[in-house]
Amino acid sequence: MDEDEEINQAECALEFIIKLLDGKRSQAVGILISSLHLEMKDIKQAVLTVDNSVVDLETIEALYENRATNDELVKITKHYENSKEDEVKLLDKPEQFLYELSQIPDFAGRAHCIIFQSVFLDTISSIRRKVEIISNVSKELLECNSLRDVLGLVLAFGNYMNGGNRTRGQADGFGLEILPKLKDVKSRDNRMNLVDYVVLYYLRNFDKHAGTDKSVFPMPEPQDFFQAGQVKFEDLTKDIRKLRKDLTACEKSVQKVCANSSEENLQPFKEKMEGFISAEFLKPLPMLWEDRNYSLSSSATSAQSHQRGTSGASLTPTETNAIAQKEHSAEEERLSSVQRSFQDMVSYFGVKPKSGEKDVAPSYVFMFWYEFCNDFKNSWIRQNKNISKERLKEAQENIKKITAEKRVETKKINGNSLKERLRQKEASVLPAE
Repeated sequence: MDEDEEINQAECALEFIIKLLDGKRSQAVGILISSLHLEMKDIKQAVLTVDNSVVDLETIEALYENRATNDELVKITKHYENSKEDEVKLLDKPEQFLYELSQIPDFAGRAHCIIFQSVFLDTISSIRRKVEIISNVSKELLECNSLRDVLGLVLAFGNYMNGGNRTRGQADGFGLEILPKLKDVKSRDNRMNLVDYVVLYYLRNFDKHAGTDKSVFPMPEPQDFFQAGQVKFEDLTKDIRKLRKDLTACEKSVQKVCANSSEENLQPFKEKMEGFISAEFLKPLPMLWEDRNYSLSSSATSAQSHQRGTSGASLTPTETNAIAQKEHSAEEERLSSVQRSFQDMVSYFGVKPKSGEKDVAPSYVFMFWYEFCNDFKNSWIRQNKNISKERLKEAQENIKKITAEKRVETKKINGNSLKERLRQKEASVLPAE
């Protein structure tokens, strides 16, 4: 067979390749196939056993998103059922791949549950992290004594500068909105601003460790205020509600998969997913469960199993749903508690909502603190270094002074002087002992 005949046969083979997907869809699936570097048996094993050690979660997500639609699957399945073996082999690779993927028992339901498990844990961690930053910052603002000292200095210096003015020189407090503006109040020689002066006075009169490594910044870190300012209570509430809705959907998917699954493919999917829904997802929020006596310790679990008369029996759907509802109620209570703490802090400092808004948003109040604390810390670092240099210089001067006082002055003896000759003569006539 010459080269021309081989080319003609190859072209004929290409003409007989059967394509059931449109061009863009076929190309997208083809790109996915080329990026996987996996065999279908590995994908099947990962999905059936809920094991992403070989097929990672990102790959499972890509497979789930690119799975065949109902219409596509009807066309492909019809071709497999109505075609001869040789004709089936002519089906294009993307179509073959989607068909093989659909042959994994309840692939869509299983993949959905596996993906949601990861999303759930990430979302819970994110919510808790945001709630904690608001809680911690609000608590520090209300309880930090060194912060009160700083604010007291700001008030005292402000009253002093406004001395003689009955309306402004005898204030009992001030609005937080002035804090970011303190750096704009300059000294007469323009070498220092009010923030610098407050910092310097605080270090010299309140911080006994000023200029040393033991000196502690007297306020929350500026970055904490910045992160707290990015939190929106509305978004957290939406996330919690969506999580509850998605968890309910996942629970139904697990029940459906288990109901339709053969005995061979039931485990370990059933055990792992019901374990996740009923107990495993509590791990990111252990404090909530300990505080509300919802802890599922090993002894409690064993007791429940013993009461059912089975070893390691899984929770019933009703029990699973009850635990999930309690978990979400606990998280909602936690969010409500933090919102109350935030409002207490806002009321304590007398912060009013922005014009046209009903409530004070975290972004509004915490940005005042962020700007002020950032200015304060920059000055605090600089002033601490200056004090450290002053103390080092003072210590060096003290050492020089002490050394000078203890120094003994010596003079070279002149051997021809009368005093030295008499001393030598007396030494020579003294009898030896």
